[in-house]
Amino acid sequence: MGSYFGRKNIAKTILILVIAATCIWLGFWQLDRLEWRRELNAATRIQINQPPLNLNTLSDESQLLEMTDRAISATGQFNFAEQIVLLNQNNQQIGSGVHLVAPFVLEGTDRAILVDRGWISNVEWQSADLRQFDESLTTIEGVVQQFSPRPATLTNGEIFLLNYEQIQEVISAELLPVVMLQTSDNSDPATRPFRTAHEVELSEGSHLGYAVQWFSFATIFVIGYIFYVRKYG
Repeated sequence: MGSYFGRKNIAKTILILVIAATCIWLGFWQLDRLEWRRELNAATRIQINQPPLNLNTLSDESQLLEMTDRAISATGQFNFAEQIVLLNQNNQQIGSGVHLVAPFVLEGTDRAILVDRGWISNVEWQSADLRQFDESLTTIEGVVQQFSPRPATLTNGEIFLLNYEQIQEVISAELLPVVMLQTSDNSDPATRPFRTAHEVELSEGSHLGYAVQWFSFATIFVIGYIFYVRKYG
């Protein structure tokens, strides 16, 4: 039987050890990702189980940054003159299109929350006067969503991502630090803008399965190499 660290096998042994160590590291990395996912799901469950938060009575706006998916409501008025079109928003139920996004000025203040009002088709966007989709709502409901950290180019009132700094440049009112995904009314696919039900993904993903795979690969490499050396020296 050959030596694992003899002249003949030392390079192979080191290679197998490096491969096995890498597989083990990847396995523990997947377990870390699983723990992160579980903590995120737990935090999300806390938010979605909270009663709706009235933005008009909110004293500390920075708290919203920790309230993703929390139900919220607001009283005020839309400023449709500063409405933005969020591009490339495909809807699995009814097709490709865009979202209409407008600032909603909170009653009695100079503050506004940016509201994703919902979906219209590309045909409706390109061929229609968007004013037909204006709504005279003074109280709206929705859920907290975060701005994108990535910058985007805003051209002619059209943009691919909602980035706070770039949106604030074209909105006259001072924006709250989050976006409201509007969920109330207009859930009928025939109405515009169309608002889909807000669904939150709370699965643990495939991290545990991937971890098992990586640990299995490490075991297979090591055991296979042991048998190889015993058989061929």
